[in-house]
Amino acid sequence: GEPRKALEALHEDGERRGAFESHRSRGEAQEALGCFDQAFEEYQLALRDFPFDEALMNRISDLAIRCERQEEGIKFFARLQKKRQIDRLPSLFNLGILLHAQGKTHRVAEVTKKIETLIPNDSFGLGYLIRLLQHQGKTRKIKTIAKRYLTDEVQGEIRAEVLFAVAQVYRDEGANAKALDATHEGLVASPFHAGLKALRDD
Repeated sequence: GEPRKALEALHEDGERRGAFESHRSRGEAQEALGCFDQAFEEYQLALRDFPFDEALMNRISDLAIRCERQEEGIKFFARLQKKRQIDRLPSLFNLGILLHAQGKTHRVAEVTKKIETLIPNDSFGLGYLIRLLQHQGKTRKIKTIAKRYLTDEVQGEIRAEVLFAVAQVYRDEGANAKALDATHEGLVASPFHAGLKALRDD
């Protein structure tokens, strides 16, 4: 009956979590020894059945670039996207990072659009989108996206992150007054944001 199914699901989830922890620990040990290829493989195994660790996703894309295994990283994150339960935003973000590293601009644009479609239901998508645009150097698009989605409902760390990106764009364009306005507005949202504090004091 239903109670038995619930118990089985709980047991299965515990097993998945245990496998995740085991592979992650082995990956961390390999990375500490400088065995980056082995760490790259262990981290993928960790996330295969438990794709909910953003920090590990970031490590996988970093190691894919470091070990020149971007294509494997791209395939890994593309496979993750097919799973029903997944932390989708960081997975898409890292897919975009690796596609950009490989010069696959058309596919990066597709990933960017996918992230944008998630923003209305998840404001964290705005932060990921801005970071991906920064990575690509798309300054004009950063201002457009900020204008479109930075409503009064978006507050705290996400608001600060977006305004930090906008302030950097204005500073690079020589529009110092606008850069300062964006910096001050960002610090209202998150007074201890290190990047914004550095811009203010620069």
